[in-house]
Amino acid sequence: MMRAFLVALALGVAPPAFAQAQAQAQSAAPARPSAVDPARKAVGLRIAGRLLPDGTYEKMLGGSMNQLMQSMIGDSFDLPIRSIAAIGGMSEQQVKALGPGTLKELAQIIDPAFDQRMRITMQVMMGGMGRFFTQFEPSLRDGMAEVFAARFTDAQLREIDAFYASPTGSLLASQYMTMMADPAMMSRMQGIMPKMMQAMPAMLAEAGKATAHLPKPRKPEDLSAAEKKRMAELLGIDPAKVK
Repeated sequence: MMRAFLVALALGVAPPAFAQAQAQAQSAAPARPSAVDPARKAVGLRIAGRLLPDGTYEKMLGGSMNQLMQSMIGDSFDLPIRSIAAIGGMSEQQVKALGPGTLKELAQIIDPAFDQRMRITMQVMMGGMGRFFTQFEPSLRDGMAEVFAARFTDAQLREIDAFYASPTGSLLASQYMTMMADPAMMSRMQGIMPKMMQAMPAMLAEAGKATAHLPKPRKPEDLSAAEKKRMAELLGIDPAKVK
């Protein structure tokens, strides 16, 4: 159950946030030249190297960030089953028929070692994610350099580079990425998850209104034989079970 929840959390929450950030970035970004000037990119690489030094992601995803994720997921499991069901799209009548317990109570019935399993799983996952993203830091720095080269003039790049080369700028740059994992930030972010879960039904209702003009998803009985066969292949099941 926990693994399914973690996957659902990643798939259900991250993509909309990423899409919104991507749309905002695209609307705010200046026209990108077809080729990046090598000299400007070299300055951008120096800046990126100070902002994203080696090992940044392992620092970010360990310690306080690991504690935050455990706390946020723990808070999510403390939500009433009725709230989760409402977010999942169940009708008001179906929601009222559910018991008053929490998702955590249900999880502990299925898995008596749920709390320990969740803690260990998060520790392993966050450590693994830190190591995973570390290998991509050079590529990310390269991308950051292109962004700097495209968005700032030569004079601005020199000023930014000079600042981050100064003692104060160097100190800020070395800590900038990991500042989001500071306990002061973590304590604020920790309170976001319950409020987000409370706001989710309204967001989903709004999304439902925005997509109301689209055809309704088809049921298995509406599919052609070829479509049922292909669905069975994708799911790895007997075509006769697609009904």
